[in-house]
Amino acid sequence: MAAAQSSLGVPAVGIIHTKPGLGLTRDADLQLSPARCEGCWLLDGTMEDAVTCGVEPVQGLMTSLGLKTALCVVGTAREPSLGEDLYSSVTVSSARRAAVIGGLASDSTP
Repeated sequence: MAAAQSSLGVPAVGIIHTKPGLGLTRDADLQLSPARCEGCWLLDGTMEDAVTCGVEPVQGLMTSLGLKTALCVVGTAREPSLGEDLYSSVTVSSARRAAVIGGLASDSTP
């Protein structure tokens, strides 16, 4: 993260998720905790949980840090993401969630 910040000249924040699988974690209190590397946070949740916790416009990490999301990089897909596989791809589902949440945020802020 430090290298990205210095080379781009913009703040970079990373959320590392620990649970595999598709979808959001239900009936759990998700907690973000600082990770070992600067600018990184650890979440005991899925990739979609990490996206939601990061870019959610009211209580998300970026809002809490006083930052606005400009780009959300979701991750590397281990599974194919073509044709019918798109519906079961964790990476594509998380990217779609980031786009929806980001779209809502951009519509609601000046």
